[in-house]
Amino acid sequence: MEKNFEFTGETKEIAGGITLKRIRCTKAIPIHRVCVGDIGGWIEKEDNLSDNAWISENARVYGNARVADNARVYDNARVYDNARVYGNANLANNVRVSGNARVSGDTWVIGNAIVNGDAWVSCDAKVCGTASVSGDTRVHDTAREQICESCILTELYKKGQERTASLLFKFAKIAGLTEKDLYIYETTFDSVENIIINAIQNLIDNGGDKSKLKKRIKKLEEENAVLRDLLLSLKS
Repeated sequence: MEKNFEFTGETKEIAGGITLKRIRCTKAIPIHRVCVGDIGGWIEKEDNLSDNAWISENARVYGNARVADNARVYDNARVYDNARVYGNANLANNVRVSGNARVSGDTWVIGNAIVNGDAWVSCDAKVCGTASVSGDTRVHDTAREQICESCILTELYKKGQERTASLLFKFAKIAGLTEKDLYIYETTFDSVENIIINAIQNLIDNGGDKSKLKKRIKKLEEENAVLRDLLLSLKS
């Protein structure tokens, strides 16, 4: 299959003396809503990416790792060593997949999850939060509820709201919230700020340190103007 990317000429050096190259889309990938000219993430060599797979944002794939079929890797996710990501798999946030790990099927791996060693994650599995899958572990659809802590992020990604999910993860981290803090909320909130406001209010109601939260929200405010009303919500 003809490759769907080219190198932009932008490079970066990472640990181990590895040079990563930024990619640009040369062939539209409707399944990922990626258009010709869109800037993608980083790979070490052409063999790291094939088929209709895509790497975006600050995601990195290097070493002998491969992302193929209709898979997608984005945010700050990393795939390296001899890992393989294929099928309709999605990796996002700060996920790390390494060693001889395999992630396939309709799998979602998000949050700060780690998949390494000879582990396999497949079918309709969901690996989230701070879950770690290693050794010879096999995770498939029947195990998803045991290790998934952040269904709200998964649902947002599945609905095509990648930017919303990415912002939520980023701002929640700055605010000192964990994926578990967000788990209790439904995805009916119409914006990232409403989700975070409710999560923070819940922490306050349960004895959270309001002064520390205000400092964190101030940082949020500086990060994105759309969240300015967070400070006001904490003053009430």
